Amino acid sequence: MSSVSGRIGEFDVVNGKWALYCDRLQMHFLVNGTEDKLKIPTLISVIGDEAYELMVNLCSPKKPSEMKYTEVVEIMQSHLQPKSSILSGRYKFRQCRQRAGQSVAEFVTELKKLSRHCEFGENLNENMRDQFVCGLLKDEMRLRLFTEDTIEFTKAVNVATNIERAERDAQSVEVDSRQRHPTINQLRAGGACGVCGGNRHSTSDCRFRNYICDRCGERGHLRRICRKEVVNKYETGRGPRTASGGGGRGDSHAGRGARRQQQRARGSGAARAHYTSVREGPEAYSVNQEVSECEDEEVEVMQMSIKEYKPVRMTLLVENRPLVMEIDTGSAISCISRKMYDDTFSRIPLVSSNLVLSFYDGSKVQAAGYIEVNVKYKNVNKVLDLYVIDNGTTCLLGRQWLAELKIDVPKFSLNKIDTEKQNTTNECNKIYSRYKELFDGSLGRFTGGRATLRVRQGATPLFCRARPVPYALRARVDAELDAMLRAGVIEPVDCSDWASPLVIASKADGGIRICADYKVTLNQVLQVDRYPVPKIDDLLSMLKGSKYYSKIDLSQAYNQIELDETRKYTVINTHRGLFMYNRLVYGLSSSPGIFQRIMSNLFKDIQNVVVFLDDILIFGDPSSHLEALKKVLERLSAVGLKIKKEKCNFFAESVKYLGFIINESGISVDTDKVMAIKRMTDPKNVSELRSFLGMVNFYGKFIKNLSYHVDPLYKLLKKNTDWVWGKSEKQAFENIKQMLGNTKTLDHYDESKHLIVTCDASARGVGAVLAQRDAGPAPGCEAFASRALTPAEQN
Repeated sequence: MSSVSGRIGEFDVVNGKWALYCDRLQMHFLVNGTEDKLKIPTLISVIGDEAYELMVNLCSPKKPSEMKYTEVVEIMQSHLQPKSSILSGRYKFRQCRQRAGQSVAEFVTELKKLSRHCEFGENLNENMRDQFVCGLLKDEMRLRLFTEDTIEFTKAVNVATNIERAERDAQSVEVDSRQRHPTINQLRAGGACGVCGGNRHSTSDCRFRNYICDRCGERGHLRRICRKEVVNKYETGRGPRTASGGGGRGDSHAGRGARRQQQRARGSGAARAHYTSVREGPEAYSVNQEVSECEDEEVEVMQMSIKEYKPVRMTLLVENRPLVMEIDTGSAISCISRKMYDDTFSRIPLVSSNLVLSFYDGSKVQAAGYIEVNVKYKNVNKVLDLYVIDNGTTCLLGRQWLAELKIDVPKFSLNKIDTEKQNTTNECNKIYSRYKELFDGSLGRFTGGRATLRVRQGATPLFCRARPVPYALRARVDAELDAMLRAGVIEPVDCSDWASPLVIASKADGGIRICADYKVTLNQVLQVDRYPVPKIDDLLSMLKGSKYYSKIDLSQAYNQIELDETRKYTVINTHRGLFMYNRLVYGLSSSPGIFQRIMSNLFKDIQNVVVFLDDILIFGDPSSHLEALKKVLERLSAVGLKIKKEKCNFFAESVKYLGFIINESGISVDTDKVMAIKRMTDPKNVSELRSFLGMVNFYGKFIKNLSYHVDPLYKLLKKNTDWVWGKSEKQAFENIKQMLGNTKTLDHYDESKHLIVTCDASARGVGAVLAQRDAGPAPGCEAFASRALTPAEQN
């Protein structure tokens, strides 16, 4: 029996590439002269148990041994590596660009790999050349290639490679020159330490002599005197930066008072973390500086500028509020601006600090102090120091927090976030391109049917005279009426039995909306469509586990629904005569029910979508979110509805929806709305007080024991009660506004978690807290509830 040349290993079903495996197998057959009838037995004998089981399942009801080799290979190929469409392959090829840190050779390899699925045929080299030149990262390199009248793909690659090699050699020469020739400052320093650069000790006595440089990774010197080529490992994704400096803090169970005493006990000689701010600008890179215990509490703040990378941010729960922070591995401390402290954390006392920041331009600023805050990331809870900088602008997340919260920076940050951000940007561009008719700014027309208004039988027509329009608004009202005429929303009529006066409403964007005051006419005799509008809490309870959110707002939503012949009831009386609505109109008591029914039926079979009138929210993990978003857009396009692009938000990790801020961590109050409440002056009458209490009650589930705090205000609303705004009412008013500014982020409701209800009562009211227990040390809060007791209940 002849010996067999070569060995074919088992096929890896998870990570293996079937086409490559078959190529090797074909060479094995060729070398050993394997006959066709022996190819199937050979394949079965070498492929391995897992792959053979898959093969048997795919070939069922036949057995692989009963089939031809080519048939089995094709069946496996269609399952393991289904052929992608030529259009899809060419799209990926055209989107390929040289990435930062990617060499010319690596870029060419990636292009060749993508071109395999494009079937360019004889035009392969031409397409490779065009995409190579267009996809180059450096404009200088591309301009050099543009100087060639005609250039082949191979020559273009050679030219670019030579330019890249020349730049690398020039950088090497520059670094060697800097190493051989000390700077003026170094010469003046005389016998400077070769490890840390200090001049108070020799190299052999330096406490950092065994320190590993976090730039080059070599032992024996600090980063600030490293003379290797400046390469930021963190930004290029080739390795982590060390988290030195700024020692860790205690667990969240430690008391703040005890920790503050420990901080004071460390004294002014204690080691201080250095602070490095990251900014975009003209500079390339700068080094930061370590500060030893024996030196003064002066910390150098060097400005690092990285042209090719945008800031990397993440959201943490700080004092139960979502705080977006910029990751800065060059900074040991985490900090916020003085304005952020005053607006958000002023209730936490500021602890004085001797920390001095020395900026790259030589200027020095003393930190305003620091606060001790509860910080949560995933299942990690800590009490950590957060420094306050008077002139700061960015919330920075430094190495101490990264280490204490166990945030794996290389895995979390740049490669992942930049990739996700690029992917979401690409998807947004695809959406705007594929569904451009949805965003063209014109008024949509729903093609799924017309709306009907039902008036009670025997109703007497009501006709109202036109109300005068203020001179200051007349031009804007005329312009709006003209726009509605051009869009077909209204049409002029000579006479009508029904007519309603105008109501002019202001819009958030500064424009006006023309409505009709149907409450004095049509709404009195209308059979109202009672289709239920969803409760906000019901919608919010569906959002658990979502990472991405997309919010879609329809443009002039009601006006996109046509009315049938019952539109004769909708006539409005204006200073320019009578106009009849052809579309569903704001102000009709049936409009919300009609519109909600249409929207609910339109999206009822799509998962991960909630709809509140014209506000559509899509949510989920990256894959389910994208799938749902595409289905929603397809559905909107199919029925002729249009979207207002300016009010949409796609692929957001945090979104404002129905008066709340929603993200992966939970639900919090809309800070803009809260600020509007906090800016309210003392109410002057019952009407103003009712307005204030209505806004407060909207966020009632965020405030513990709200009924107790509003009790002095509700007493003013009782019948036969004189309006007296005294000290107790003033105090209650201010306390409520203060509590609104310090609300917690509530957890998303999760039916799989154990619910805990904690109740309490007093002589005047009852209260409860709904919480959810998970693997963490403490249950997450779901909602607060409270109610004042009636006089009968108090007895």
